[in-house]
Amino acid sequence: MANENRLEFNETAWDALLTHVVDVWAEPKAEMIAAQANQEILSATSDGRDDPLPAGKRDYMVSTEGSRPLQNGDYRATVVTVTNRAKAHNARTNTLVKNFHLGGGA
Repeated sequence: MANENRLEFNETAWDALLTHVVDVWAEPKAEMIAAQANQEILSATSDGRDDPLPAGKRDYMVSTEGSRPLQNGDYRATVVTVTNRAKAHNARTNTLVKNFHLGGGA
């Protein structure tokens, strides 16, 4: 008869650990990518035709998700295009992929 091994997780502790990793490691790296992308779009649209954004809003921002909103593929920090001009800029220049290395990616 084979031995049965059982591994149990403390879900609360696991959530806390992964949330900490996202907050301390992933989010700052994603912010570096977003900051560079925002700098590029401001340089590209500095001809005076750019639409002013509301205070606190940027073209590229970081979105983080933890255990509650998602069930599968949780715990991540993602750089997202917030405005239509960011979507168009990213499609034209491949901004997010071009700056991926700033987050420590390959």
